[in-house]
Amino acid sequence: NLNGARAAGIACGAYFFSQATSVEEAQAEAEFVLDLLGGCYLEYPVAFDYEVEHGTRVDGVSPATIAAAAETFCTTLDNAGYGPMLYGNTYDLARYGAETCQKWAVWCAEYDGSPSFDGIPVLWQYTNTGAVAGINSHVDLNLDLSGAAEL
Repeated sequence: NLNGARAAGIACGAYFFSQATSVEEAQAEAEFVLDLLGGCYLEYPVAFDYEVEHGTRVDGVSPATIAAAAETFCTTLDNAGYGPMLYGNTYDLARYGAETCQKWAVWCAEYDGSPSFDGIPVLWQYTNTGAVAGINSHVDLNLDLSGAAEL
């Protein structure tokens, strides 16, 4: 996908859906992502997504462990030269805690009006029912707000 996106002139980043239940698992996930990236250049950050769904292996993981997992993942990617970011809706982002959300860039997913996240997101996923020529199903659409965040 990376090569195809680049050939189409699309700036690229990476996204990882974490299922870590400990800091050690978050470290292993970060190392897995680094192995997959193999040192390739990305224009956008590597996003860390942690969503708690009932009945999944992360159901019941404490907010402190979620924040520590996010911190471990992001620090590992940052130390490897990749800009990390946190992904989620306002409810998911609250699990990381304010300190973690202030330390790392945020990609906020909210589909009703503007983001209610208490901060300035770098990216805003404003719909999951978008349309793109050549794709026959709904897609997520995002706005890059990094220029606005610099103001």
